[in-house]
Amino acid sequence: MNELLDPVEAGRHIGGTQPVSPHTLSNWRIQGSGPTYVRVGGAVRYRRTDLDAWLTAQTRTPNRAA
Repeated sequence: MNELLDPVEAGRHIGGTQPVSPHTLSNWRIQGSGPTYVRVGGAVRYRRTDLDAWLTAQTRTPNRAA
């Protein structure tokens, strides 16, 4: 079973030593730019695997200097 995390736990998971705030996660949900989430009743929850997939999708390779 895939563990569900609340916004505080999700922010810690994706932010590491600098957690992403629940407010930022909320803004990302509104903008449609953050990780996939689910609603359980009225509560927002994040699957750990969805957070990991979103992090992978955010990976960028630095541009080489000209």
